[in-house]
Amino acid sequence: MADKHILLTFISPHHFIKDTNILSITSDENGRYYNTLGPSVKKIYKKYHQLDYVAVITSEKTSEDVNIKIGEKEEHISPLRLFERFCKEEVDSSIQVESIHFGNEYDFNTNVSSVLEAVNFINMQKEDKLYIHIDVTAGFRNASMLLTAITQLLKLNPQIIIKEVLYYEIKGSNIVCHDIKDIYDISKLSAGAEAFVKYGSTEVLEDYFKGKDIPNLRPLIVSMSKFANVLRICNANLLDKKIEELKNQIEKFEAKATDFNEYELLFSAFIEKIQEKYSNLFAENDKHKRNLNIIEWCVDNHYIQQAITLATEWIPDCFVEQKILYPVDRKDVSNARKNDKKDWDKINKYFIVSYKRNDCRVTWEKHHKNYAARFKKMLQIPNAYSDYTDETAIDLCVEYSNLADLRNEINHIKSRITEQEVKKIIKKAIEDIRSIISKTNNSAVAEIEH
Repeated sequence: MADKHILLTFISPHHFIKDTNILSITSDENGRYYNTLGPSVKKIYKKYHQLDYVAVITSEKTSEDVNIKIGEKEEHISPLRLFERFCKEEVDSSIQVESIHFGNEYDFNTNVSSVLEAVNFINMQKEDKLYIHIDVTAGFRNASMLLTAITQLLKLNPQIIIKEVLYYEIKGSNIVCHDIKDIYDISKLSAGAEAFVKYGSTEVLEDYFKGKDIPNLRPLIVSMSKFANVLRICNANLLDKKIEELKNQIEKFEAKATDFNEYELLFSAFIEKIQEKYSNLFAENDKHKRNLNIIEWCVDNHYIQQAITLATEWIPDCFVEQKILYPVDRKDVSNARKNDKKDWDKINKYFIVSYKRNDCRVTWEKHHKNYAARFKKMLQIPNAYSDYTDETAIDLCVEYSNLADLRNEINHIKSRITEQEVKKIIKKAIEDIRSIISKTNNSAVAEIEH
C-alpha cells in the first residue's frame, strides 16, 4: 500500500471588497488563490508531489452559493465548491475534497459529531503511512481547539504522522506561511511531563525530544528513561540506584539554567512539579525508609504489581536490618543456609517466611506445636519497646505472609481481589512497619557470621 497525504482544515466564508461582490483575496505572485487555503494546497503538493485528500470542515455559510466576481466573470458558487474547483483545476485533478459538516460552533454534541466524522474518515484510509497536514488559519474561533481534538484522537492510529501545522498571515497583497508545529507540539511536551509525574512513564517525552538538540537536558531524559524501564520490569536491585541517579541529574540540569535553549527552557517549567512528585523518594537517605516510600509511591501511581513485588522482596531485609526481627540462634542460621544455598542475600526472607500461615491461628498452631518455642529462639525481640511482644512479632510476620499470599493471589487467573483491596493491604503493612521503625534506635545490626 502507498502512503497518503491529507490536508485537514476549516474553510471560511468568502470575504469581499467593501460594497462589492469582488473577493478580497484573489491572487499573489504564485497564482490565483480564492482564500488562504489555496497556498496550503499548493505548498503541500509542491513539497511532497502528492496530496490525496483535503478534509474540509464546513458550515452552512461555506456551503451556500453566493454571487462573486472573479476577474471579469461573475459566478453563483459556494466557497466550498470554488475551493474544490481550485484544487482540481489549478493543482491536480486527482485531489479529493471531503466535506465534513459543522453546525452550531458552540454546541457540544455538534462539535463531537464533527470531530468523530473527521477522525473516522481519516482512519478509514488503509495505507502504510498517513501524513496529516493541518491548516489552522480559517474557521470559527474554536476551530484550533477542534483541530487539536481531532489530531489527539488520530494519534491513537500508529499509521498516522502529523507532518506540519500551517498558519497563513495576510500582509498586504501577500500571503505569508508560518509552520507552527513546534508550538502545537508543546501540548505533547506537557502530556509527556504529566505522564512522568503521574505514572513514571517517559515514552511521550522521548518521542517529543527525539532528534532535538538538547545537550543540557539529554542526560536527564536518559536518566528518566532508565528509571522508567527499571520500574516497568520491577528490578528491585537497580531501582534505588536509578532514583539516586535521577535526583543527581535533575540537580545538574538545574545548575545549567543559564545555558538553556528554547526546548530546555520549556522543559524547565515542569521540573518543580517533578521534584514535588518524587520528593519522598529523593529526600530520604535511609535505605529502608526510602524503600517503603518507593512501595507507597507505586501504590499511589497504580503500579500495584510492582508494589507487591517490591514489598515481598524488601520488607524481610527491613525487618532484620532494622532489628525489628532478627536471628540469634545459630542452628536456625545453619538451616537457613541449607535452604538457601544459591542466594545468601535471601536469608532474611527465610526467617520471615519459614512457616506456613493458615487461615485460622488456632488451626495453624495445632499443626505447628513447636513453632512458638522455635520462633522465640529464632527471632530476637528488641527490649526497647515496652509494647512490643512476641505476639506483635508474630503479627508482623503474619502481615508479611499476607503480602506474600497476596502476590500469588493477584497472579491467579481466577482472582477476584480488587485494586482497592490490594492498596489497602499494602498501605496497612507500610503503616505498621513505619510505626515499629520509628521506635528503633537505628543502631547497627551485628552481621550474621558466614
